[in-house]
Amino acid sequence: MGQLLAVGVDGARGGWLAALGHGDPTDVTHVELQLVETFEEIAALRGQGADGVPVTVDIPMGLLNVVEPRPCDKEARKLLGVRASAVFAPPSRSLAGAATYQDARKVVAAAKLKDPAVKGLSAQSFGIAPKVSEADKYLQADSRAQSWLWECHPELSFKVLADGEILRGKKSVSGQAKRLQLLCDRFPGLLDKLVAFGPDGRSVETGDALDALAALNTALRVRRGAHEELGGETDDTGLIMRMVM
Repeated sequence: MGQLLAVGVDGARGGWLAALGHGDPTDVTHVELQLVETFEEIAALRGQGADGVPVTVDIPMGLLNVVEPRPCDKEARKLLGVRASAVFAPPSRSLAGAATYQDARKVVAAAKLKDPAVKGLSAQSFGIAPKVSEADKYLQADSRAQSWLWECHPELSFKVLADGEILRGKKSVSGQAKRLQLLCDRFPGLLDKLVAFGPDGRSVETGDALDALAALNTALRVRRGAHEELGGETDDTGLIMRMVM
């Protein structure tokens, strides 16, 4: 199987879907998919003494105190052009920590009394808030993890895989087929791995698996030092707001 080189992760129903790349120091020879329940388990996948194993996750890390695009989000939108809407403004830290959407609306309503310009979140955007909060709490407890933990965005990862081409939406037939083709060209034996993925794969959508694998390619670029970093500013708690591609 070879040594673990890098890990790419995407949020999924029931937890986090991780794509692990094994091989020799030059490249991946084997890909493994695992569904884990918590963010702490993502770190555990790296194993002991794994300082050289980068992990890229499709989740905002480093948050503003208001709902608006971070500098890295703005840079990503420019790079994606017609697909800019795929990069949304993350929830603020207070909204990410709300237990329910109703609680989040109460937080926004109270803030609007002081500043009418305060923005809220749609119910759809709030859907990822629990995972944003989970990642944020992990980093608040151990900010040193940012030495190996990186935020990525699947559309940027696929743009790199496609040599700069901006792909159609992943919900379209052509968009999903192109993503699968690019990943199969990149990782040996991948189609067989996807077909065999289960029973844990029952709660995982195809798009989650493709995004995790795209994140893995970005993590491998980080390992080689071939990545590009967007943003780099810090939030009020000292966490870095950045994306890699």
